Amino acid sequence: MEKLKYHIRVPALRQGLLKRFEHRGEPVSFAEGHYVAVPGYTPRMCYFITSGRVTGGLISSVESQRILLAYERGTLMLVQYMLTAKPCNMYFRAMEHTTARLITYNELTEAMKRDFSLTLDIIDAVSALGELAHERRRFEEAADATDKVISLLLDFAMSFGTEAGDGVIINERISQTKIGALGGLHRVTVSRELKRLRDLGLIDMVDGCYRILSIDAMLRYRDGHERDEQA
Repeated sequence: MEKLKYHIRVPALRQGLLKRFEHRGEPVSFAEGHYVAVPGYTPRMCYFITSGRVTGGLISSVESQRILLAYERGTLMLVQYMLTAKPCNMYFRAMEHTTARLITYNELTEAMKRDFSLTLDIIDAVSALGELAHERRRFEEAADATDKVISLLLDFAMSFGTEAGDGVIINERISQTKIGALGGLHRVTVSRELKRLRDLGLIDMVDGCYRILSIDAMLRYRDGHERDEQA
């Protein structure tokens, strides 16, 4: 059985292409909490992220955001909306102080006309977003509760984690409601799975944030659980 995964981190551009964007466009910065784009907004520019983190997602209330994508250094943000002249369908919010290069529609399209390899790279970047959406749908439809909760915690750890001597702290306050929304799970189910992980000594809390005490142990438990499910 194929191991299902859930990813929110948008892949960075390939190494050779990164250098071509580092000095393109104009430098801009966003303060923590700033909304770069909102649903209904049709951007005429895109952003090449040089530091920090911007998340794309859906917001149902002031305290409830379903994070679907995470843009970090080396990623292009909003390019799919800019090139198709379609409005955004989610919120894009800076989760920490973020710097970027603002690249206008005319600047990028003129560069794409001059260099077909650049056009192919942009298509590849947009296609990667489609792959993330496809993976998410498959994950939500097929994975069980244990695999969903563990996979989500691991992906948050890779995207927002800080290594410490005693594990990895997820520097993002993730409520049980948010985990449930991401995985399509009832809050009671999420609570049960998290309690099991705490009882096993795999996670705990530090200042309101989850800490994974051992990534390797979490992976072994998830993989062992999957083998048990198949038996």
